[in-house]
Amino acid sequence: MDLAAAIAFNFHITHTIDNFLIDHSLATKVECSARYQSFNDHAKEYRDKFAEHLVDTIMSRPFLDDDTFILSKAHGDYDVLITGGNDPARMGRFIRSNSLLLNNVAKIALIHDSTPPRRTRLLNYGFDEVIDSKKMHMDEARLRLKSVIIKYRANRNLLSDSFTKRNAVSLVCNPDLLTPREFEIAHTLVDNINSFVSIKKFCSEINPSDTTAFKGSIKVMISNLRKKLNSGYIIKNDYSRGYVLINKILESSNNDKLFP
Repeated sequence: MDLAAAIAFNFHITHTIDNFLIDHSLATKVECSARYQSFNDHAKEYRDKFAEHLVDTIMSRPFLDDDTFILSKAHGDYDVLITGGNDPARMGRFIRSNSLLLNNVAKIALIHDSTPPRRTRLLNYGFDEVIDSKKMHMDEARLRLKSVIIKYRANRNLLSDSFTKRNAVSLVCNPDLLTPREFEIAHTLVDNINSFVSIKKFCSEINPSDTTAFKGSIKVMISNLRKKLNSGYIIKNDYSRGYVLINKILESSNNDKLFP
């Protein structure tokens, strides 16, 4: 085999749809549920094959500018929306017009043989990551996707925790009327209802890195919080033990235990 033939053979092996930039013996697919929409253009087969090797669970549909089925969670939740194409303007319009539906979904642009300006445009339109099915190795693509998913999952956990805390506080007062520090105090009291909470614990909830930072202002914040409590609740204090949130309906039956 002469040099020209060898070069042509190696190029064919590297760039055929079944082999390009994919080493099947390396890292496994990203464990997530993805929706994939693809333009019907000259690079569709390359992108589609790349997407199949990228994630372990994928639902595919052709790209349509007004398609909302691909975004629906009626058929199950999903972590990632992958949009495959070479038209940044149309791709960007789609995710911008559906931004509310994609609020907690990672948005990945899959493009074949991209240029820096195109990648920049896609990121500016709101995509979290741009993956090139021709120039990027599959391992790198998987690592980039994993990094984006981790950020979104962490954010979901924070939102879930915040929602849970807000619901708990709303039982005793209106969270919208509280300052951030009063909110933390209220949540700590609710979380320990009918049990005394020390000033040190309040301080650690407000600022874990410095448990003495707000020691002198806890009394003032609790005084303000008392004025914002629903009528069924009161906050009492004991010099040696701290503060306790009490449901007034249950106060008489628990009073002897709390204040022996």
